Amino acid sequence: LFPYTTLFRSQANNELIMPKVDTLDIDTKGLCEFCKTPRTRIEIIEYLGIASGRYALKRYLEPLVKAGAILMTIPDKPGSRKQQYVTAEKG
Repeated sequence: LFPYTTLFRSQANNELIMPKVDTLDIDTKGLCEFCKTPRTRIEIIEYLGIASGRYALKRYLEPLVKAGAILMTIPDKPGSRKQQYVTAEKG
């Protein structure tokens, strides 16, 4: 997500709580919305519009995966070329 920020889950309803961020940064809710349909790393990098794919994944995708907001379709093989990412269902 953003350097030195953390995502939290509300204990009351287990809802993901996003920190307030600078409006110039990428909207993480938009990324979660984009991933409602399973997406590949390349699709996510293109959506983010960041030249460095590695940076885009590390800064934006990985924190959402760690927080449980976005899930891997093949969790046993995180480096698989067939790996896709999908937004976790609220539940």
